[in-house]
Amino acid sequence: MKIISGKYSGIPLKAPKGKNTRPTSAKTRESVFNIIRTALPEAVCVDCYAGTGAMGFEAISNGAKKAYFIDVDTAKIIKENADKLKLEPLKYEMISSDFRPAFNLLAKKGVKADIVFSDPPYNRGIAEMFLKILKISGILKAESITVLEIHRDEYKEIAGTLEEWQVFKEKEYGETRMLFLKLITEVK
Repeated sequence: MKIISGKYSGIPLKAPKGKNTRPTSAKTRESVFNIIRTALPEAVCVDCYAGTGAMGFEAISNGAKKAYFIDVDTAKIIKENADKLKLEPLKYEMISSDFRPAFNLLAKKGVKADIVFSDPPYNRGIAEMFLKILKISGILKAESITVLEIHRDEYKEIAGTLEEWQVFKEKEYGETRMLFLKLITEVK
């Protein structure tokens, strides 16, 4: 796995060993970043279920100002990948926790995300809960983009929650469905 575009293009990223992670494929990442490219310069990004950190690092490689990485288990891998890219500590922050306390921490710090990436474990009901909590977290701007990676069959399960979100783009790659969302209701 490597960075596919931007300043750090071609630099390989270390991935955690084992079957507990499911890194977003290069083809999928390339498509995602082609869709959101104009939103990246100077963006503040939040990479949830970060794993290798590929989404956040790809965002930084393409001009994002900062990425916050949220993952329970992969802080060491993300730090090693940040070191490989020779990132300044001000460009990223690792939060080793579940997204709920991480969102509380970000809100207390006054962080407002331009882009939120989320790649929760498939078919566990997490995607729906994630969207509900993100909506009330206080870390979104009115124009924030949320990129949610789900199993293609999960769409039916989260359809009710999606009523509060505008799905402005959808892409499917094999079993993966990428949803590009903006919150419809007013953000405080």
